[in-house]
Amino acid sequence: MFERFLESARQIVEDAQAQAVRMEQRQVRAEHLLLALASVNQGIAARVLSGNGLTPQKIEEAISATIALESGDGPVTRADAEALKAIGIDLDEILRKVEGITGAQSAGVTAGRRRGFLAKHLPFSPDAKRAIVAGVTEAKQRRDGYISAEHLLLGVLSQEKSVAVELLRLLDTTAEDLRAQVLTTMKRAS
Repeated sequence: MFERFLESARQIVEDAQAQAVRMEQRQVRAEHLLLALASVNQGIAARVLSGNGLTPQKIEEAISATIALESGDGPVTRADAEALKAIGIDLDEILRKVEGITGAQSAGVTAGRRRGFLAKHLPFSPDAKRAIVAGVTEAKQRRDGYISAEHLLLGVLSQEKSVAVELLRLLDTTAEDLRAQVLTTMKRAS
């Protein structure tokens, strides 16, 4: 499948991996793909994201503000933490207790991770895998003989129940609006 990826699309997948490692996450998720897409300086995907004010800095800040911690099952969002708080469970207090017991600075960062044994490769989460497959599907449906950054962005935008799409709402845009802009721009370019 990766032989059909343009070099720019391959670089985005690699950059998403690097972003997840840098942010000390356990998996590469769709929001890391979104962050990598926003970090590219050229192409339709980059123009659409930056044209909507979706800079790498804003996306990273939204990721940090949204993710309370990463459990073995994926991210626990701030919204999840607020829902738990509403029923009397204080996630921040639980994290402080875990940190006190383990001595870790964060419940999501283990001593082994600080040594960097996961720094070379992280697994892709189910939502990131679905986003990549959806991008490939977009390329097939358009009868494009390649997978580009634009296809990857369309794949990320198709994941309705992902943190990446939730981040877009927090940043005052929607996946539907971005999708329409990408498709319109791609049509003009062809």
